[in-house]
Amino acid sequence: MLGDTISAVSTPRGKGGVAILRISGPQALSVAEKVFLPAGAHPLAATPRTARLGSMLAPVSSHTGWSAVDRGLALFFPGPGSFTGEDVVELHCHGGPLLTETLLSATFAAGARPAAAGEFTRRAFLNGKLSLTEAESLGMLIDAQTESQLSAASSGLARDNPLGKSLSALYERLTLLLSTAYARIDYPDEDLAELSDEEVLNSLSGLLGDLDRLLETYRTGHAVMEGIPCVLCGRTNAGKSSIYNRLAGSDKAIVTDIPGTTRDILECSVSVGEVLLKLRDTAGLRSSDGSDAVEQIGIRRALKALDEAELILTVVDLSRPLDDEDRMVFAAVRAACDRNPNTRALLVSNKSDLHPQKDLAPIWTALGRELPSLAVSAKTGEGFDQLTAFIRSLYIDEGVSLSSDPLLMNARQRACIVGAMEALTRAQTSLSAGYTFDLVSADLEEALESLGETDGRTVNEDIVASIFSHFCVGK
Repeated sequence: MLGDTISAVSTPRGKGGVAILRISGPQALSVAEKVFLPAGAHPLAATPRTARLGSMLAPVSSHTGWSAVDRGLALFFPGPGSFTGEDVVELHCHGGPLLTETLLSATFAAGARPAAAGEFTRRAFLNGKLSLTEAESLGMLIDAQTESQLSAASSGLARDNPLGKSLSALYERLTLLLSTAYARIDYPDEDLAELSDEEVLNSLSGLLGDLDRLLETYRTGHAVMEGIPCVLCGRTNAGKSSIYNRLAGSDKAIVTDIPGTTRDILECSVSVGEVLLKLRDTAGLRSSDGSDAVEQIGIRRALKALDEAELILTVVDLSRPLDDEDRMVFAAVRAACDRNPNTRALLVSNKSDLHPQKDLAPIWTALGRELPSLAVSAKTGEGFDQLTAFIRSLYIDEGVSLSSDPLLMNARQRACIVGAMEALTRAQTSLSAGYTFDLVSADLEEALESLGETDGRTVNEDIVASIFSHFCVGK
């Protein structure tokens, strides 16, 4: 794959002022020379990293051959000093959809092939221009929806990025432990190891402590970068859609006094402080005779959404007494939390403007447990600052800086750290029990491999392919 030359449009499709085509690979320059004729006497190769004005050429018809279709700029970046580490040429043309497609087709006719999704960044990783965590940060930077995501992703791409620096230091410490184990195995009668048994155990404890602190940052990283699946759940007409609109900042959901207005699940992403909520408004839960098939489908989807949620906002109406529909809601929430102990639930008492006080004891009895509770008014906005602050407190560690501290930002990174910790714990247990270093070294090797997978030192092709498949074509 690295032996061929790829091409793609790197700017968004559609009409625009400028479009950029990117070509990368060993034949990038020769492909570019067929589709770009620079003005002046010097060839493109003679002026690297310099914008050159010239004519864009394409085979507009089989009868006339190649002819000029635009005037624009070309820049040549010789490898390895380029984004991908290969020869790269960028063509900057006017941003007409037909024009860009015509020039892209011309690059294919000149010898390039269409780039796959994320293939430019993938080549940068494979050629050692980016670590895997840096490549993931780049993807997150492109997809950023909030200022917090932008800050964290930018930090991951910094020259001295905190996560990369932390992982490198941990990798070096673990490598030293493994070299000590190898020395004990190969030369058992000679004192060649750098660390004593006690020092190895202390080093293992120190590594586990540092990895555990790094692992704790995932709570914040997950909430900021991946987002928290959050479901609004409640009886009909409890005010779920009004709360959804208030959190979303616009009238995304239809609100009426007619029970059962919300039939399907509505979804949007909402920034709550640094937390990204993947907010879902669901159909009101109530019993029915099954005559309304559409509403029944909505209720089934609402119950399914509860099982997928990490945060459930259980909405009750302060202006009316509890009834069987409320109890049905409470039973569904209780069952979802029992099935997934990591799911958090919050009681949101709506319509505080109509009934500011309510005895919550019957609710706790019906729920079978006490939940954190906040009173709000979707109509006036009362209580929403406290709701935002509470949600933020669930997920954001005040001791973690998004811009300057190491931060695990996705489930893959977390799984790598967990794997390393599990292997190190086994090594620690074995060494404490008096087992020989040939047994301990197997666990240390596994820990080193898991840790190396975090930033791509050791990683399999399937994981690499999966990561870069989420990038857009042209990046």
